[in-house]
Amino acid sequence: MSSIIAGILAGLIIFRDLRKNLVKLSFIGLSNFLTLIGLLITTVLVGTKNKNERVNSLLAEIKQKGYFWKRRVATILFFVAIPFLVFGLFELSSLIREIGYSSMRYFISDFVIPILIIYVLPISALIIGLVIKRIKIEDRNLFKQLKSAGYSSWSFQPKDKMKDAFVPVFSISFLIISWLLVKLVRFTV
Repeated sequence: MSSIIAGILAGLIIFRDLRKNLVKLSFIGLSNFLTLIGLLITTVLVGTKNKNERVNSLLAEIKQKGYFWKRRVATILFFVAIPFLVFGLFELSSLIREIGYSSMRYFISDFVIPILIIYVLPISALIIGLVIKRIKIEDRNLFKQLKSAGYSSWSFQPKDKMKDAFVPVFSISFLIISWLLVKLVRFTV
């Protein structure tokens, strides 16, 4: 409930074009259930500005060539891999120290799986994301036209600088609303 209310409140403050679409703002807030990473992904991928009708044919051609799903998968892979890699940077020294003290018989069970989860899978996800996000040479003109129309070549939505402000405003709203709800519940008990 806090996430939905915070999504609506932050959306009403930040996104002018979505003020009448409370369902979409609720959905953005509800994505907080997938942690802050889910909220970031949803904020990046959901359209927050009204679309330009002149760009529809260009978007249809780009979608037909398969760039929509490739860019969305690459975006999701990026946001999922980064926290593992950041965590891995902090754990690298302790992992090396543990390997040095451990005998080889414990190596596979104790170290291969963490190394696989913390380093190999996220790096593989980033490489896959970089490979599938590539633009063919013959399609580069389509993306230039898209950018000149003020659209993002990642989310295929009109660019909205206010998305950068949404997550901090949402987070502050979420904390305040949660605190108020806890205080309200205490009055009833």
